[in-house]
Amino acid sequence: MNINCPRCVKAPPLRYRRLEGRPPSYCCNRCEGQFLSSTHYLDWQQRLGERLPEKLAGEGSFDFDDSGRAMMCPSCSSIMLKYRAKNDLPFQLDFCRRCNGIWLDHNEWEALFARNLHDEINFMLTDGWQSKLNREKLEQRLTELFAKRVGPESYDRVTHFREWLKGHEHESEILAFLRDASTD
Repeated sequence: MNINCPRCVKAPPLRYRRLEGRPPSYCCNRCEGQFLSSTHYLDWQQRLGERLPEKLAGEGSFDFDDSGRAMMCPSCSSIMLKYRAKNDLPFQLDFCRRCNGIWLDHNEWEALFARNLHDEINFMLTDGWQSKLNREKLEQRLTELFAKRVGPESYDRVTHFREWLKGHEHESEILAFLRDASTD
């Protein structure tokens, strides 16, 4: 398979690479990006076995070079779509819906690996995963707006009360009392 880098102009063709613990990929010597065939990735994932639990964001620092622009798939020349891996990761995965190929820019695999997310790329490319990220981002934004509106002290008190109330045997009665009391 002779394919060219979707990011670099006049770069040599991508080279096939098989590294221990990684799915086979086609790599660019210039930008260090890599193209994963979904078939190779899914075969690798199946051999990997059980999915690893996600790690929290660590101290590791990676340089990323995600242009944010759409690219053409190096395999079939279709437009690749951008998918977020996580809301707290500063890059997006490029995915081709036609051939199911995945482009990872420099250090994106390393960042996913550091968080044990490297074995979930196929899930990240689903509507369910993307919807979950959208809901999380919306919840975070609403929380930030509420905290700004009521102030830090009130926000802290309300969140402590909410945690105390969660699962309380009289939760619904307490909420009803608060709603009724607020109309007086």
